[in-house]
Amino acid sequence: AAVADVSWLTEGGWRAMLAEEVLGPPLLSQQATAESLSIHVVQMSIGEPISEGFGPRKYTTYRITTDIRDHILHSTLSGGELALANGVSCRRRFSEFLKLRGELLDACPGVIVPPLPEKQTVGRFDPEFVEKRRRALSSFLCSCAVHPILATTPQVSSFCEWPPALVRAVLASAPRDYIPSAEEWERTEGGDPHKSALADIVAFEAQARKLREVLKRDHVRELERSVDLMELAQALCSFGSSEYNVALRHHLGRLSQAMGGLSTLSKLQAEADTRTLLALLKDYKNLAGAIAEQCQRRESAHKVVDATSTELRAAQALLAKAAGRAGASGERKAADLEARVAELRARADGAHAHLQLHTRTLSAELGRFHAQKAAHFRSVLAQMAAERAATSAQVHARW
Repeated sequence: AAVADVSWLTEGGWRAMLAEEVLGPPLLSQQATAESLSIHVVQMSIGEPISEGFGPRKYTTYRITTDIRDHILHSTLSGGELALANGVSCRRRFSEFLKLRGELLDACPGVIVPPLPEKQTVGRFDPEFVEKRRRALSSFLCSCAVHPILATTPQVSSFCEWPPALVRAVLASAPRDYIPSAEEWERTEGGDPHKSALADIVAFEAQARKLREVLKRDHVRELERSVDLMELAQALCSFGSSEYNVALRHHLGRLSQAMGGLSTLSKLQAEADTRTLLALLKDYKNLAGAIAEQCQRRESAHKVVDATSTELRAAQALLAKAAGRAGASGERKAADLEARVAELRARADGAHAHLQLHTRTLSAELGRFHAQKAAHFRSVLAQMAAERAATSAQVHARW
């Protein structure tokens, strides 16, 4: 009773569900990439925020639209049913997103469920806040829709109101062998592979937060620099307009134009940094919190295993003492203790299986996290370098 119902995700559930003939050969190789660890069937979009209700019962709903990607829609798997399922939509409010995330945490032990923004009561109907929340909800749902486990859950398909044909297409595209089997795990792993995982991810989160703070200060200075350059351009223009500077007017005017252009470039560079590295660091800082959440849940599962095992050993010791007692009362007590030991053994086995599944799933998730993080940061750093190089060239041209 203390273990969540994850039968669909166990060896006999989730694996069996993905082992149908329609799936064909395994999709993953030994050298799995970030792309191969995702499902690319649907494309989610969230828009059209609408305020509903009145007074304290007022809330905002968002339209969720599911579009099927062309390579799936035109494949032999799709057929007419998938074509009809394309563009299916529904409306959900923020509290329903929170409920979905809680259900996914309970149903998928070890899975890194993307974070959601915190609840807010003041200013939650302001257009700027609604748009900010819409983007955050879109990021959450898009991440769930490409996740090799979350996208296959009945919770996500029910939330998005996917028809059966679309659910089958998602299941058919799910990577097989994403979670290592118990036999594979026992052969490859020794000891506790995640003993320092919580401390490591907390340190990563702190480092990401520190880097964001430094970059934000640089961002502010870049914006201030833009303002200073514009003021300098205006001052140069004013200085050149003086009758005492007629001979310098042409040169001061050229310099004023250059300063105005540099001001614009500085502002554009600051905005570009916000779109790239600052935004990515925020996403991964928040994702680190979701990883820490699963590490803490795993520690709780460890405690359940330890507590149940301790209780089982104590009951077995009592049973051993009662086994040698004669008489009807002794036999009844021994029978009760035997039933108690059998119950505790079943609970201990279930708790251990739950912990093992959590551990194996978390290992697969951390591998996917590192693969995606490397791909995302390489892309963003290359983009940032290219933008800086282009800006430097334009600055040189201005001078």
